[in-house]
Amino acid sequence: MAGDDPTSALITWRPPELNHGNITGYQIYYGTKKGKLSAQVNLSRSELSYRVQFLKPQKSYHFSVEAWNKKGPGPLAEPVKYRTPRVIGNAPTDVSIRPSENPYNAVVTWQPPSPVTKRIKYYTITYHTEDGKHLTTDRVAASNLTTVLKSLQASTTYHMRVQAHYRRGASPHSETAKYSIPKELL
Repeated sequence: MAGDDPTSALITWRPPELNHGNITGYQIYYGTKKGKLSAQVNLSRSELSYRVQFLKPQKSYHFSVEAWNKKGPGPLAEPVKYRTPRVIGNAPTDVSIRPSENPYNAVVTWQPPSPVTKRIKYYTITYHTEDGKHLTTDRVAASNLTTVLKSLQASTTYHMRVQAHYRRGASPHSETAKYSIPKELL
């Protein structure tokens, strides 16, 4: 478990040492009570990490992973407890997105949270496609208020949010900004 984002947690794992057949995928279970892990996410066999989003700040969660093969699920891993950090201050503001010279890239700019009461360590720009897939998080130095998102897909709308990170927690996410790459670029 890793993270300083108050609304998400990065889960990582290794394939089981003894697998009875080829692994076809993984399933993540999570919840706020150890014995009641109900929320689940299905992942492919090549994925060994996943960021669970939309968690509540300063709340304890339990996470577990199981491997699947063509015969069904393997044993559920021992649940791991993780407490999301607290929210600090206000969200970054004035998030805007514009095309760059490369039509498959986009320039994102923002302003720091106001007032800045603590030293910002870095920013994260989280973006995903309209269907909620292809979640990506880029880390940007605290001294920068702009970044270029690269290798975006044509005919796709992206939803982007910016968040400031501090030594002990993070700001809320900014308002969501949308950006679309047109079908015909030339």
